[in-house]
Amino acid sequence: VVMGNESCDLDSVVSSLVFAYFLYKVNKTTEFIVPVLNVCRKDLLLRTEVVYFLKKTNIDLEHLMCEEDINLQALKHQNRLKLIIVDHNALSEEQTSLQGTIVQIIDHHKVNNPEAINRIDSKIEDVGSCSTLIAEEILKFPNLIDSQIALLLLGTILLDTVCLQESAKRVTEKDKVVAAKLEKYIKDINKEELFQELLHAKFDTSNLSPEQLLRKDTKYISNGATNVAIASLPLLLKDIIQDDEFLLALEQLSIQKNLSFIVVLGSQIVEDKGLVKRQIAIYDKSQQFLNKVTSYLVGLENPSLCLCHVPVPISCVQLFEQENSSLSRKFILPAIQKHLYSENCVT
Repeated sequence: VVMGNESCDLDSVVSSLVFAYFLYKVNKTTEFIVPVLNVCRKDLLLRTEVVYFLKKTNIDLEHLMCEEDINLQALKHQNRLKLIIVDHNALSEEQTSLQGTIVQIIDHHKVNNPEAINRIDSKIEDVGSCSTLIAEEILKFPNLIDSQIALLLLGTILLDTVCLQESAKRVTEKDKVVAAKLEKYIKDINKEELFQELLHAKFDTSNLSPEQLLRKDTKYISNGATNVAIASLPLLLKDIIQDDEFLLALEQLSIQKNLSFIVVLGSQIVEDKGLVKRQIAIYDKSQQFLNKVTSYLVGLENPSLCLCHVPVPISCVQLFEQENSSLSRKFILPAIQKHLYSENCVT
């Protein structure tokens, strides 16, 4: 099984699909190789850029396997599961029992448990997109690449790196080199147009309720006692964080998942400049963790988030402008994870 992370964003989906295809083509074994989208099917439909791009590349969502379509625990107990994880290097809290079945990791995030990773066949590099690393592998076998595969990979790399723009501080030289190689397989490709299409699809939340917005792209972390959600929203937060329906959705999510607090990351791309604007909100209904978490995030150094407080008339919410827009959830999640295991988070 090839599986991406629980946010099931475009990078996770494309990495899973393409790497499973690659293994199917190069491995001369009798094993079934199956890509699994790490989300329930109803929530897959909330990933607007995923739905759009798969349709554009002629991939039928109905033919894809979601988490409820396969019993990984049963396969594990039958000793029939080999798990390859892409676009993450540690399983979510609900899936940690599958840890012993992992045989390979391909990822571009910070490693929190290097001892465990060192025992597994791993390719982990600090690049803009996991799809860059997947493409690097399949490009070793040019006969396996067609225009569909190349378009899937290139589009994802463009979205993750803000169309390879240096100003966004998310692109590496490897992303550029791989993207240039993929371009050669696609006739009359316009990278900027493709990027804008995907960007529009991702940021089109007009038909999503507050509850759906919070389910669209959220990851969960825990230290066993403190549970946290980190939600990424494709919009800035100042208005929505004061909306009664959105506050109710935050409260309901806290209750459903038994969360101590929720970190909401809002982002918006300034299209004419290729820059990313970011805001961070911390929601804590009980206010038990609010001050400690905000102090921790404000005090981060090397690198700093460069947070500037934005007053809002809600006691259980702290809102900040994030002046250092180069730092995304890829940095913030492991930073909060580290905080959860520190003495500073003990109440």
